[in-house]
Amino acid sequence: MRCALLAGLLTAWLGPARAVLPDRDACAPAVAAAEHGARTAPGLLGAIAVVESGRRDETGAMAAYPWTINAAGVGSYYASKAEAIAAVLAFRAQGIRSIDVGCMQVNLMHHADAFASLDEAFDPAANALYAARFLTRLLVQTGSWPAATAGYHSLTTDIGAEYARKVLAVWAKPALRTTPDLLRAAAPASGTSFAAQSAAGGRVIPLPTPGVAAAGRGLASYRAAPTRLAAGLATGRG
Repeated sequence: MRCALLAGLLTAWLGPARAVLPDRDACAPAVAAAEHGARTAPGLLGAIAVVESGRRDETGAMAAYPWTINAAGVGSYYASKAEAIAAVLAFRAQGIRSIDVGCMQVNLMHHADAFASLDEAFDPAANALYAARFLTRLLVQTGSWPAATAGYHSLTTDIGAEYARKVLAVWAKPALRTTPDLLRAAAPASGTSFAAQSAAGGRVIPLPTPGVAAAGRGLASYRAAPTRLAAGLATGRG
């Protein structure tokens, strides 16, 4: 009775369309909350999320997607958290260790102590909070938000600068979230062609069949100097 009453109040307050948030749309509020909590530059963490795990919805808009994986340089989307966790286990069974996960694509090898479990790693709130605190630490290390943004991807100057250019373009003009050439587009987990994104001009990353190793652009090619978890950030999730 009490639960039903609370549910009714929540629906009345949020409205029917907002009362239940689909899992696939969970990144945006998680990133916003993390950004507020960590006091990162308004909108910057959201721009990073879109560049890291952006996926087009039915309207053509790009939004960060929580069940995104990049394993050894190959990007993948999965239909659920359970499928994403199973995919990480399968990649690890193949000997792949450099795996980016979740809304903010936190690397599980370079940030080995970031999460207590894969379930937590794919939790949008935990994933975004870790990333926000990490980005804040990078600000202290580098002295500016643009430099911290570059460092989020790589401390190798040329590699980090190109990444920062994409992020800062989205940050400065949110409308660019619908501009395919500025964003990394990944293929769906089935391994089929991503027709919708391809038709829109997005760059499709071939995806391996789950459980089968696939050759891809190694992370070393764009993350030659990975930024490891900074000392003193043990309680963070970034």
